[in-house]
Amino acid sequence: MKMVADLIIKIRNVVELQEFDLRRTLGAGGFGTCYEADFHGQQVALKKINRTAKAKAAAQSFKSETLPEIYGFTHRNIVRLITASNPNAEERFIVQEFIEGRNLQQVIDDNDEAIEFGRYVNFAIDISSALDYISQFEIVHLDLKPANVMLSMQGICKLTDFGCCQYAEKDPTTPVRSYLTGTFAYRAPELLKGKSATAKADIFSLGICMWQFWSREFPYNGMNQHAVIFRVCASNLRPSIPNDANINDEFKSLMKACWSGKLEERPTAKEVCVQLRSML
Repeated sequence: MKMVADLIIKIRNVVELQEFDLRRTLGAGGFGTCYEADFHGQQVALKKINRTAKAKAAAQSFKSETLPEIYGFTHRNIVRLITASNPNAEERFIVQEFIEGRNLQQVIDDNDEAIEFGRYVNFAIDISSALDYISQFEIVHLDLKPANVMLSMQGICKLTDFGCCQYAEKDPTTPVRSYLTGTFAYRAPELLKGKSATAKADIFSLGICMWQFWSREFPYNGMNQHAVIFRVCASNLRPSIPNDANINDEFKSLMKACWSGKLEERPTAKEVCVQLRSML
């Protein structure tokens, strides 16, 4: 953590893309491409915003990812934001600490990777710990999924990509308009219905992730997106758990509580942490 803090001191006032030597591509999304980059001999991850990205959505995503509170996040389970370009710059970019490792979706998809009960419980503990932390700043992530969680070489999960995040809404009758929708398979039904974003929306997404850690399948795989959205909202559709499934009863019960259609039945992130730790 001290190394990252020292790097921030050196880099925080640098806002020119030319200061960075872009190396290999780490990944690409709808709004930008992420690179491993070098800053005067130190590794960072640099996300360069695509010029061709949809203007309003890209601008909102950049603003979300660089909220003042996120600059202050110092949690072991969150990828550290270092700096960003001027939002009006011709070349917009975001700089984060570099995490050597893979995201959880890559781990899940790797058939040679063993993911036993204790390991995926620890995945969920790390993520719920990150969600508990950001909820103290009244921030909701709104795009929680395995692809947005890095797994370090030390086996620590780190939440990243805050491009859909926003402040938790205090007035449920007037939800904030957003051009960003997150990923439909993990999105809470109240959000699909256009209602307010609260910390409980991230808990719903966590429940879907927990199912995926256990099943190693993609939720609603092969189903039409619009059919899934309709059935999640109208008939409480959730990922399938066969009656003869080899799944821990406590884990299954907690997972189903997380993805409950009723917000009041979903536990808080702190409560999820406590229950998960009791399973180990």
